[in-house]
Amino acid sequence: MTDFCISEVFITFIMMKNFKTHLWVLIFSFVSLVIQGQRLGKDTMVNHQNIRPLYFRPVIDITGVNFIINRFDTHIMKVDWSSVSLSSWKLNLDRGFLTDGDAFPTNWLGHPIHGSLFFNAARMNQMNFWQSIPYVMGGSMMWEFLGETEPASSIDFYTTSLGGIFLGEVIYRLTDYAWNYPPNNKYPIIGKISGSLLNPVAGINRFIFDKKIPFTKKSLTPVAFKFYIGTNHPLDNMISTMKGTGLILNAEVYYGELFNRNQKNFGPFDYFKINSWLNFSEYPGGNKDTYFNLSSEAIILGSKITNRPNKTELISLTQHYDFIHNDIFKIGSIVLTGDWTYQQTFDRVRVLSSTKLGVVLFGSGNSELVEPVLPDVFPEFERDYIYGQGFMAELEFIASFRKSGTIAANLNHFIIYSKSQPKGVENLDLIRAKYLYPIGNRFDLGLQFDYYHRNGNYYSSKGIIRNKSGHQELKLLFGYTL
Repeated sequence: MTDFCISEVFITFIMMKNFKTHLWVLIFSFVSLVIQGQRLGKDTMVNHQNIRPLYFRPVIDITGVNFIINRFDTHIMKVDWSSVSLSSWKLNLDRGFLTDGDAFPTNWLGHPIHGSLFFNAARMNQMNFWQSIPYVMGGSMMWEFLGETEPASSIDFYTTSLGGIFLGEVIYRLTDYAWNYPPNNKYPIIGKISGSLLNPVAGINRFIFDKKIPFTKKSLTPVAFKFYIGTNHPLDNMISTMKGTGLILNAEVYYGELFNRNQKNFGPFDYFKINSWLNFSEYPGGNKDTYFNLSSEAIILGSKITNRPNKTELISLTQHYDFIHNDIFKIGSIVLTGDWTYQQTFDRVRVLSSTKLGVVLFGSGNSELVEPVLPDVFPEFERDYIYGQGFMAELEFIASFRKSGTIAANLNHFIIYSKSQPKGVENLDLIRAKYLYPIGNRFDLGLQFDYYHRNGNYYSSKGIIRNKSGHQELKLLFGYTL
């Protein structure tokens, strides 16, 4: 079963109203993915070759995760929607999946993190990537129907499941790196603590139940880190006021070596890259805002069709996860693309280009036309963005010169169809261009320009309503490569 087939299951799954039907689809997905996982996904073991998956133990762990989060929400956060009962369970099962009114960070960051806990509960019980997927779906269903008094949300199910699979495997691989990568053994306590903080499910399993991530060939995968600090300067009101000018902190993670000639084929998450940044915005009136952003992608399946010393061509199936926002725009996306990546080295420059086309499994964009729904159910409606499926195209270009630095440009175009509340389509463009000038072996000075544009067309009884907006910002950066 490919990820494309999995996306079809997700869409069909949400559209079903009967809970028993949902349950049978989940059981079918579980059985088929376990069988498929046995065929496709065995990690190449160096030690612990006789370890077998514990299929039922993750169910206990996931139930415990949901119970702890529910009790925390009830007794610490003091929220009403966590006071569940048999009657609220029955009501949710009868209602099926609806929408919700949660804010953008809740649905597009909080829920994927929640789903990553389910994924790692399976991973820590010897499941491979494919076998862990149905546990995320099941954990999300458990929370949606039994963990809250609010109706089960289709938005939550998508972001918890699809985002949880992505973040879950990323976190698992980085925990494996922290615990098992040989150079990290020089300071083992740092690796143990950092891995456990990043992956609390793995940390609990290690320190309470003495269950570790087995050392495999994948544990030898190198990871590169880049850190930047700088200032962010929105350009929209350059003449009058500098809106939102502030500090920016940026971290980039590169797992694996895409152009290592000894590696021709790639499995799930054998290579991924993450770009995360914090914007500390300050406004003329004295108000301040902080925005965390994440843009990432990971190869699901890939193979090199050309693998020469000065030239590489790679075709791949890639999953993307984006959580990008500030006070003006929002982009949330979980995308599956088919990629063609080309790199060639000349005398003084190395050139990389990549073309990516694919399907938006689930995406969101801000819209002024979103109106509150179900006021009795969602008294505090905070959603100001549409959601749905669609398409995505991306072009990437990087030129690395031997002495004069690196030029990088990236163009993303999203088409997201909103089927209701309101009905229409959002066209979202995100263009990023960056120049880095090297200072020694590890430091860089950088200049980055970001441009965002949206064009929304929505349908009403009065005809088509069009919404357009744009935003530009300039970033001054100082970087360090670890």
